This record gives sequence, structure tokens and C-alpha cells, in this order.
Amino acid sequence: MARTSARKIAVVAWMLAAATIAAACGPGAPPAKGGSEPAKSADGARPGATDAELREDIARLTAETAALQEKIDALNAKNRALCDMIEAGAAANVSETPAVSPPKRPLPGPPESDVSIKGVVQAVDNKVDVCVISAGSKDGVLVGMECVVTRDGEAVATLVIDKVFPNYASGSRRPGAAKKDIRPGDACTLVPSAVTPPR
Repeated sequence: MARTSARKIAVVAWMLAAATIAAACGPGAPPAKGGSEPAKSADGARPGATDAELREDIARLTAETAALQEKIDALNAKNRALCDMIEAGAAANVSETPAVSPPKRPLPGPPESDVSIKGVVQAVDNKVDVCVISAGSKDGVLVGMECVVTRDGEAVATLVIDKVFPNYASGSRRPGAAKKDIRPGDACTLVPSAVTPPR
């Protein structure tokens, strides 16, 4: 009677371990340890196993089940951490999206026709000859347009636009133009009819 009860316990423990391995590794996975399964009798126990051997099988299968459960718990924890990181990254992208500032009001410049485009110098690097203005494609600026930069009503430089974005554009001095330094805040006027082919 004791041998039969021990065998039944061994069979239940083995079935529990097999179900846990199948859930953790998926269908078709190889046995968790020890290569191929040992030969079993009709009731799932090793043929001729003693009570001591059955108790060893129960202890081994219980330990394997606990180890697999620990791995499952660790994978679940990693999955939750990854989900938290993804959600945090999405929230950061939304919160860090820069607000689009309205275009600055252009400073007074020389009189031009109604079709001219007004703007101001937002940033400039005179050493590398790059100037950024506050008018862009939304205002009708195109690559190749000429931009007259003025300060206090006097011409400072003439730029040729080489890059255009929705709210701003950039350019450099027209070849042969005066080499006066441009400053942020200088007024600029673009005339659509004055277009220089890009270099």
C-alpha cells in the first residue's frame, strides 16, 4: 500500500513538472534536464523503483518545478519593467515636444512692394557665413530667394536662401556682397522675384 501511494505521488509530481515546463517553454520544447525522459511504467513511475527512489524523484521534480516557477516570475518581472520603460518613454516624448512659437513681428525695414516677405534674423554665425531668419515655407520663402538684411534702415548684407523649413529658413551671403557682420534682430526682406540659382 505504501509503495502504491508513493508511486501515485511521484506520477502527480511528474505531471505537474511536465505541465510547468510546457507552459514556460512552449509546445515542442525538449525536456528541461537530463536529455531524454527515463523509461516509465504504465503508471508513470520508474520500473522497479524503491520508495527511497520515488521520494528522490518527488524531491527532484519539486525542485525543478520551483526553479521553473522562479524563471517564469523573473520573466514576468522583466516584461513589466519593459512595459513601464516604454510607457515612460512615450510620456517623455509627449512632454518634451517643443511648442512652436509664433513668428516674431518683423522690425521696420525699407519700403518694398506688397509681395515682399518680411522677417528678422534669429541666429547668425558670421565666421561660417550662416544666417537663420524667421520666415519659412509657410510665408512663401523658396530656395534661391535673395534676402536683404538691414539695420536702422541701412543695408547690411544680401543673403541667398539655401535651406527652407516651415517656420524658418537659412542662407549665406551672396557672392560679391559686402562683408558686414549680421546681428540677431536685424530686419530682413525677401522679394519672390529676386531668385539666385543655388550654388
